[in-house]
Amino acid sequence: MANPWNPISGVDAGIHNNKQLVQANATLTATGSQVISTGQYGTCEIDLIVNIKNAPTGTTPSITWSIQEVDPGDQVTAIGAAVTGTAMTAAGTQVITIRTSVTGVVQVTWTITGTTPSFTGVYATLLSKLPGVILGLTAGGVVVPVRVDANGDISVTVSPIPSSATSGLAKGYITTTATTNVPVRATTYTEQTTNFTGSVVSGNVADAAAGTGARTLTITFIDQTGATLGTENATLNGTTAVNLVTTTKCFIEKIVVTSVGSGGSNVGIITLFTGAGGAGTNVGSIAVGDNQTFWAQHYVVSGKTCHVISASGLNNNSVAGNASIFSIFEQTIPVGTNVDLQLSDWFTGDQDFQVQRAYSSLLVPGPARILLFALPGGTTSLKNLGSFEFWDQ
Repeated sequence: MANPWNPISGVDAGIHNNKQLVQANATLTATGSQVISTGQYGTCEIDLIVNIKNAPTGTTPSITWSIQEVDPGDQVTAIGAAVTGTAMTAAGTQVITIRTSVTGVVQVTWTITGTTPSFTGVYATLLSKLPGVILGLTAGGVVVPVRVDANGDISVTVSPIPSSATSGLAKGYITTTATTNVPVRATTYTEQTTNFTGSVVSGNVADAAAGTGARTLTITFIDQTGATLGTENATLNGTTAVNLVTTTKCFIEKIVVTSVGSGGSNVGIITLFTGAGGAGTNVGSIAVGDNQTFWAQHYVVSGKTCHVISASGLNNNSVAGNASIFSIFEQTIPVGTNVDLQLSDWFTGDQDFQVQRAYSSLLVPGPARILLFALPGGTTSLKNLGSFEFWDQ
């Protein structure tokens, strides 16, 4: 077996297969179904392999197979959409696949039509496959994960992302002054507990509608209950505060400059305040020249589940023992008495060695905040940079 921790050893045998028989040389004459636990939990792929050995009898016999993920508790409630194959009217084979099963418990249904139909020699088998990970080396000697799909083939993505999902990369940096665990945010963020309307203002007159700096920006937020995701656009007016209009801003995920003048970036510090006219609490800001807040955080709205699929971190120091330790935390919102809990393992990185972690089962139900932390080692003054990739559904 290849060593999964040896970056030169080849393919990791980390592909987990589990086979469950639904029908074995059976005779089927009527519609039916069966609930099967594949034994795999977390995001995995489930295939239904159908093999009809003999030609069916009866008048216009037809059999159609489908897979539906169900609640593992009551084994009845449907989760997600059913996947249905094409009708089979003769001997032959068919494969039906659920790409992103989370529960690992599915209901297999066969629907039979026709007059006195009979299908003999029917085999139906479920195969669940949880992708694995191998480690590889880049040309620069950086250790990175390479996904391996259930067939042992290298995959260019770290997780199958449904077309209906929304995905993103939360990224940020922080220059530390002590060896303590700190959020990876380029600027200070003051999280609010109630909705506000607010205003935005720059510290330089060049950040304006016709200026050479930042001209417009977009604020991404969710409301105080964690139920609604929204955005608000604003046109800057230099050092004169611009009042915003959306009244349901509370938790701010990020602020991003969306258009600029000839300078290419914001000239002054751009700040979001809770009150009108630049008054109230300083919620957060974009540092000079950054064009975005660079906060390594993500908010998950109620009714959605976030799948964290990868994370990475490094710092600007190459001295042995000065690596930073990164980890991801989750917190249910509104915060109240909810605990900020560590979600991921610990992974380290410095200027010469950056580990990128791949995950298949870091799930966070909304409403919640997900935030990357950095703990500098060896020396206090380090610039730490990190990110995590995610998708919500």
